[in-house]
Amino acid sequence: MATCSALILLYFFSKNGTSLVNVRVSPKAALKEYKSQPPDKLPQPAQTPGPQSKQNLTGASTISCFLLEQNSGRPKRVCRKYGAALNDQQKARAIIDLLSFSPGEGLAPLPDKTKLLKAAFEPPVITIDLSRELTLGAVNFGARDEMLAIFCLTNTFLLNFPDFKSLQILVEGCKNKTLAGHIDISKPLYYQPDMD
Repeated sequence: MATCSALILLYFFSKNGTSLVNVRVSPKAALKEYKSQPPDKLPQPAQTPGPQSKQNLTGASTISCFLLEQNSGRPKRVCRKYGAALNDQQKARAIIDLLSFSPGEGLAPLPDKTKLLKAAFEPPVITIDLSRELTLGAVNFGARDEMLAIFCLTNTFLLNFPDFKSLQILVEGCKNKTLAGHIDISKPLYYQPDMD
């Protein structure tokens, strides 16, 4: 009972921004004030972080990605829903899977079998390390294909991780000058709104 009274008093004073030193209120008045609050305004118990919160789980179960239209080859935004919340690593892996194999919704902009080896999230840059299939499959890319692949990859990551400003692409742990000989990917890449 004493704990309950103390909590009621603390709630009342924290609500009004008043210090315990300056004001005296009877417990009855504080209890009346507490009971008059709608349920959603009552103080809630503090949430203790569980093992899942350490994994940086996102509440969203949808990933937006850029695939290529079947006929025109232009980028188009597609949403894929997932049944469970994904942490950052799972989300990054799902993005690469969608961009390298996307049956039915559009053409995959990345070479088939491209895999995510590792992703590092250090604001403001996301660094992704991709398997060598990325460059091996892109050997026959022309300048337009390379540009679209890089655009889809960069914009998809930065769209799904809005707290980050740029994307650094590594291949097997190393910075490459280009993906297929046309566009510099050795530096972090930024979102391209004009292609959205």
